[in-house]
Amino acid sequence: MRAERRFEEGDVCRGVVSGVAKFGIFLDLGDRTGFVSIAEISWDRFTDVAEVVRVGQELNAVVIGEDPVRGQLLLSLKGLLEDPMRAFARLHFGEVFSGGVTKVTPIGAFVSLAGDLEGLVPQKDLAGRGRDFQVGDEVTVAITGINVENRRITLSLAE
Repeated sequence: MRAERRFEEGDVCRGVVSGVAKFGIFLDLGDRTGFVSIAEISWDRFTDVAEVVRVGQELNAVVIGEDPVRGQLLLSLKGLLEDPMRAFARLHFGEVFSGGVTKVTPIGAFVSLAGDLEGLVPQKDLAGRGRDFQVGDEVTVAITGINVENRRITLSLAE
C-alpha cells in the first residue's frame, strides 16, 4: 500500500474532477480526495457549477486547508488566478465608464463595469437628479472608490 502524500497550505496539486454538486466539486488526487467549494471555483459569476467544470476534467488547484473530519483537502481553483478586482483597481481607478444599470436598491444603483464587476452609485448621489434609474439604463460613471478586500467599487454619475 502506497503512503498518502502530504500536502501543505499553498501546495499546488493536479486532480481529476470526480464529482460535481451544487455546493462544489470533488477532485480525485490519486490517494486523496480534494474538495473545492463553490466560492473557490471561479472569480466569474455562474449559476451552475457544470457551467465551469465537468466530471473527468483535469484541473490544477491550490491547497487552502484540510477537513480533518472528512479527510479531504480543501482546495481553490481561483487561488491560482489573478483576482480581477485587483487588476481592475490597478488599471482603472478614477476612470470613466459607461455601463448598464443591473440592479436598483434602496442603497443605490448597481452598474455593470468591465468583465463581471459591478459598482454602486450610492443613493445620496442619485437623489436630486430628477430621474429614476431603471434596470437596463445606460449610464456614465466615474470610479471614485475601490475596496479590494471587501470587493466593493463606489461610483459617481459622470456629467
